[in-house]
Amino acid sequence: MALNRKSTAHMNADIEARLHEVVDRYFPDSLAHGRGHVLRVVASCKEIATGIEAEGMRRIDRDVLLAAAYLHDTGRLGDMQPLARAVPPAGAPHAARSVDFAREILHNVGGFPLAKIPAVEQSILAHSFSKGERPATIEGEILSDADKLDALGAQGIIRTVAYSVENSRSLQDTLAHFNEKILKLKDLLYTNPARRIAEAKHELVARFVDDLVHGLAGVPERADSTSSK
Repeated sequence: MALNRKSTAHMNADIEARLHEVVDRYFPDSLAHGRGHVLRVVASCKEIATGIEAEGMRRIDRDVLLAAAYLHDTGRLGDMQPLARAVPPAGAPHAARSVDFAREILHNVGGFPLAKIPAVEQSILAHSFSKGERPATIEGEILSDADKLDALGAQGIIRTVAYSVENSRSLQDTLAHFNEKILKLKDLLYTNPARRIAEAKHELVARFVDDLVHGLAGVPERADSTSSK
């Protein structure tokens, strides 16, 4: 599918307000994957897009980018009725469930250019770390980078610890998650603005992990502990 490469400086304010309302209404206050995470990803997408456009290298469709950013984690929710009446299979990957929700939401929210929905779906599908899929568009690259940036720095540490608490992980499990995922994110970023932002954030996480390793030295791991990704 040939995407419309026309750059839009801003998403229509009314459409963005409706998408913001979706996040406020349906997302919980969870420190790990709640509304705060989604809104930080949206803000980060705008910052990265502005940096890329300032370089004069590539054009960005803000409609596609911001719709994907607002809706990229809807698949983590149980349902979104009545806005989205169909509930994707519970066992499906969260990115695939998010695509199903996003498709229906963008049809129902009003005013969103329907021809751009496939590009939104493509961006959402490719943002997941576990899926390991390279985004095919600049909008997908930006969303992937913004999502990863929110797993770094101080907020990333808080989110990782919160996720561990929510899922009854041990300290050893949490340390494994930092080593097996979080500390690898800096090298998986696609855009120059995101790489620049990530430097200090990565170093903060690395120092935290070093201190955690020191604190856990000599502490036996529980027998049933397994690292979760």
